[in-house]
Amino acid sequence: MDMLHFGGLAVLLALCAMASNMIYNHFYEMVEHHYGWQRTVRMRVVHTLGFEAFFMAIALPLTAWWLSISVVEALLLDVTFSIFFMIYAFCFNWVFDIARHRLAARVVADR
Repeated sequence: MDMLHFGGLAVLLALCAMASNMIYNHFYEMVEHHYGWQRTVRMRVVHTLGFEAFFMAIALPLTAWWLSISVVEALLLDVTFSIFFMIYAFCFNWVFDIARHRLAARVVADR
């Protein structure tokens, strides 16, 4: 498969991941607020796994169609990337939560 075709898929998946992230986080935070969930490590793991499932529901059929392969083959192709990005997403969101909490505390303290 030529790099332009595969590169087009990478760009498309990146755009889908960005849009999926915004949509998933919006609804996750609505539910989180409604039930009063705290952002513990356990809840961050649940958030990460939920997002990955949400994104894969979009990415796998798209990848299979784009590459003219089966969804199972697309899943096998995606497993390595998914594991890496789940760990990345978990760490990124955890650090983001800590930074946001500290910034909010600093803003409150400055008032």
